[in-house]
Amino acid sequence: MDKQYLPCFCMTARRAAGSLTSCYDKLLADEGITITQFSLMINIKSAKTTNITELTKKVKLDKSTLTRTLAPLIEEGYIHSERGESRREVILSLTEKGQQKTADTFPKWRALQKKMEEYLGGEDEAWDFVNKLIALQQLKYDDIF
Repeated sequence: MDKQYLPCFCMTARRAAGSLTSCYDKLLADEGITITQFSLMINIKSAKTTNITELTKKVKLDKSTLTRTLAPLIEEGYIHSERGESRREVILSLTEKGQQKTADTFPKWRALQKKMEEYLGGEDEAWDFVNKLIALQQLKYDDIF
């Protein structure tokens, strides 16, 4: 391939992210949650309690997207939401039902993780790929120019 005309890195990564998301969502469909929702539940679980502001920073979603994604989890009783000390603060925690849902879902997620590791060429190659993606998450325009 003529390297002068490589596909756009950004659009290729976006399409790859869409394909990955579709695979994980299909796997979790019978659990009634998406991979984004599962990830949010795991992040809340690991924090014990968190607020919307901290969670947006951690998962790198804007507040409106995060709120929309959390709404069905709160409605379903997986996440408890309450006002914090200030009227604007919302405190989140995983309910017992949410703890059970993450425990039930984890083996399916783990199985797909192993398949993805194999698909990417094995453990070392998969970790190399993940580390590159993590580095890209830190990328800022000023780092390049």
